[in-house]
Amino acid sequence: MLWDTAGQEEFDAITKAYYRGAQACVVAFSTTDRASFDAVQKWKKKVEDECGAIPMVLVQNKIDLVHEAEVTP
Repeated sequence: MLWDTAGQEEFDAITKAYYRGAQACVVAFSTTDRASFDAVQKWKKKVEDECGAIPMVLVQNKIDLVHEAEVTP
């Protein structure tokens, strides 16, 4: 199963239930949204607090929108 919590704080109480039993995690941030990149560490910690050390992958999306980029390599 794949769950998309969208990083929305208002759903924080229920997202923990989604994390339980997770065997891996994909953390995605947007090229065009600096706040999403800045939140990566917080999202990673939330998953680790609930699941312990599980494999995680960091994904940058919207890389086709280079002209709108707020996050660059």
